[in-house]
Amino acid sequence: MIFANFMVVVEHATNYFQTKQSDLVEVASLLTLVMWFAFYYWWRLFSKVAFYVSLLMETIKDLKLFLGFYIMIIITFSTMIMVLN
Repeated sequence: MIFANFMVVVEHATNYFQTKQSDLVEVASLLTLVMWFAFYYWWRLFSKVAFYVSLLMETIKDLKLFLGFYIMIIITFSTMIMVLN
């Protein structure tokens, strides 16, 4: 992960692989998101915060069914509005 971030910085500085700026921004944003998740995961090393990290991870796991249902409702109403327009 750190190597991938390093390669994005090197590519931005040198343009060695002649990557488009928009593609580089997309990759950098995804790598930043992954780094934040890894940073969040490492907080479990500290005993005072480990409970809250585990609690939040369990809550997110339990929300899967609700989020699937919510996305289905959003798609249903957006399809209806698209047909009406």
